[in-house]
Amino acid sequence: MRYLILVLLFGVISTTYSQNYYAVIISGHKVTKTAPSGENAYWNDSYIMKKYLLEDGGFDDVWFLYADGDDIRTIEEDYDDYYYTTNYVDYSATPSNVETIFDKLSTGGSMGGQTIPEMDETDVLFVFINNHGAHTTGCDAYIQLYGGTMDDSDLASYIDQINCKKRIIVMTSCYSGGFKDDLENTSTIFISSASCMEDSKYADNNAPDGDDNVENEIRDGDTYYHTELGYHFINAIREETFQENTVDSDDNSDGYISITEAFNFSDDKNSTNSTFQYSSLGNIGSHTFLNVQEDKQWDHYGRIF
Repeated sequence: MRYLILVLLFGVISTTYSQNYYAVIISGHKVTKTAPSGENAYWNDSYIMKKYLLEDGGFDDVWFLYADGDDIRTIEEDYDDYYYTTNYVDYSATPSNVETIFDKLSTGGSMGGQTIPEMDETDVLFVFINNHGAHTTGCDAYIQLYGGTMDDSDLASYIDQINCKKRIIVMTSCYSGGFKDDLENTSTIFISSASCMEDSKYADNNAPDGDDNVENEIRDGDTYYHTELGYHFINAIREETFQENTVDSDDNSDGYISITEAFNFSDDKNSTNSTFQYSSLGNIGSHTFLNVQEDKQWDHYGRIF
């Protein structure tokens, strides 16, 4: 009996550790470093998210769909000194490419010379949509991509075809809460920066609780903007600000930053009049992580070891 238990435990651990982690980052609005009204936040937060997922999070692959497909260095050479180290853009963020990347993740295949794997029931998908958005009637919403739009039901249909163990979807667009009812299920954690009836906000440099970290950075006289949700959520999962100051986002002090903890930290720091949204119908947020090694120590029932 003891041997059988050990075999079963080994099988559970092996299954958990065989899973792959993939991410899709979408930002359809082309900006410049000096874009008005904080719009360069769409580049800044997308760039730093991909950088974190690959360099610290340990993701197997991350595909960045951005505007017309050119990274920002093609128009802003001095982004090299902070927000650019390598070509992080994979594809343009057109409606067709957004549909294709999710289609390829469901079937496997080639896209623009890259091999896209077919995801399976052991894998984890993270989607970060950092973009303008709008709504039509009630809670029907859409995101503005490069050369077109995509509504909530279409985006959900493309993502729903992917076979995966769990998925984390974070959106910073206006009216992004309108996507919640289309995307939420028991294997999904959904986070948005606004309800279906609200604008989303750029970071306002006004974090509560006496936080002295200036949200929008000034480097060599240039302002690098962030979205309110993007700034705090990325700080939470990295446990440090963009200015490299430590933050305490580990609510239960276990040394791991779960998606739930990252959301709670962001929500506590939100000083705008937009209402952050959170959904985890399967209650998986407290044991799901954007750090692969942390996530692999958990399954849907708790810590493996």
